[in-house]
Amino acid sequence: MQEISQAQFAKSTFWKIIERFTGRGISLVISMVLARLLTPDDYGLIALTTVFTNLSEILVDAGFGTALVRKKDIDDGDYSCVFVINCLSSLFIYTVIFCFAPIISAYYEKPELTDILRVVSLVIFIQAFATTRNAYINRNMQFKLAMKCNTVTSIVSGLLGIMLAYFGFGVWSLVFQRVLQQTLLTVLLFLKVKWHPKFLFDKLKLKQLLSFSFGVVGASLLNYVENCVNSLIIGKHYSVADLGYYDKGNILPEQISLNSFGAMTNVLLPTVSSYQSDIVKLKSVVRKVVSYTSFLMFPIMFGLLMVSREAIIVFFTDKWLPSVALMKCICIYYIATPLMLIDVQILFGLGKSSIRVKTELIRMVCIVIGVLLCCYIFNANIQFLALSNAIAACIGTLSTHIEVKKLLSYSIIDRIKDTGKSIFAAIMMCVVLFISDYLFGSLNLPSIIYLAIKVVVGMIVYILSSFLLKNSVFFEIIKIIKSRINKNG
Repeated sequence: MQEISQAQFAKSTFWKIIERFTGRGISLVISMVLARLLTPDDYGLIALTTVFTNLSEILVDAGFGTALVRKKDIDDGDYSCVFVINCLSSLFIYTVIFCFAPIISAYYEKPELTDILRVVSLVIFIQAFATTRNAYINRNMQFKLAMKCNTVTSIVSGLLGIMLAYFGFGVWSLVFQRVLQQTLLTVLLFLKVKWHPKFLFDKLKLKQLLSFSFGVVGASLLNYVENCVNSLIIGKHYSVADLGYYDKGNILPEQISLNSFGAMTNVLLPTVSSYQSDIVKLKSVVRKVVSYTSFLMFPIMFGLLMVSREAIIVFFTDKWLPSVALMKCICIYYIATPLMLIDVQILFGLGKSSIRVKTELIRMVCIVIGVLLCCYIFNANIQFLALSNAIAACIGTLSTHIEVKKLLSYSIIDRIKDTGKSIFAAIMMCVVLFISDYLFGSLNLPSIIYLAIKVVVGMIVYILSSFLLKNSVFFEIIKIIKSRINKNG
């Protein structure tokens, strides 16, 4: 694998972020429309199915996708071997889910869940035909192609979901939307990606891929257990409506943090893999990524925390107001998560997937402890459960960085230097927004106007604070913008 230049990294990151912003942005708009047509129970039922579909997707991929991206030398035999394994495992897993669907619906006391789960799980089998091509795209940095395919599928499937919801199909509008989206994406990737399976199976290549993929799938399974614990507990200990509120409070932070700035981590994996033998260059790239991610992510996530009430009302209507307190806690979770994902890609890129299992185990233990305390000892409400998850995410981020420090000599002090000024500027922004709430909150302005005012004020305060703190990333971004303007002019 050739070393990926900074220009290649920047270009690929640009297209990956554009892909996430367009695809997820379209999904967000569609979700806003559907939130007005559907009920919390509808979203709660779909959230229950993700407990099983997410596990199935992990088992089908089995870490092979990541292994294909980070492997130094690769050929058609590697891709074809993974393709055969994905197809066979997906067929087996779908059969298992189909048979056990009635038992699952009986556990939740939701008879309608049987048919929902059987249909939505078709995504698992369909996705198996796209997994290898996604790995091919990531390894070859073809993120512009991925952006085009995802945009088309998001628009078409979203329009179908809205149409079905409008005509009263309820939860089935979400089911068919998801199945159509994955089907269209698989077809487009088959038509656009040059690689096609040759149905080769090499035991030696499989063994080489397995040596790395075990750590990836182990970490993914632990992450799944964390999410599974939350979904199962919320769906059983609280209510399906609570699960729907939790899902809606999660949408905006997840779309912005994980699906936008987290997009950079997809580009980081092949980049880290290309610098496996040059730790000095790798450390320089990582520090730059951390600095830029922090500068862009912190003001948005801290700001979203401060405008959560207005955002919920404007985007989803006031019937979703119970999601406000949940969104505040979830924002904290997603402030920490992108930084952790950067460190995760470093571990994967350097072939240290087993260490990732260790750090994910620490986070899982913290989440389980939080669930036990909130649900079974103190009988706390769902907001405290969301807060405990946020604390666990912060601990997980710290533990992952400690492991990366050993590999790159990238100390916590270095991390603070790379993020400190952005954090301080974001905190100053929050202080000003808090004061403005105290002074002007009683004016009863329309939510959309108040949201716009707070966004503008927050941006001004953050930019001014970055200027006064002499944040180097701020001045680098200004320089890039000026050069682009001069070039286009």
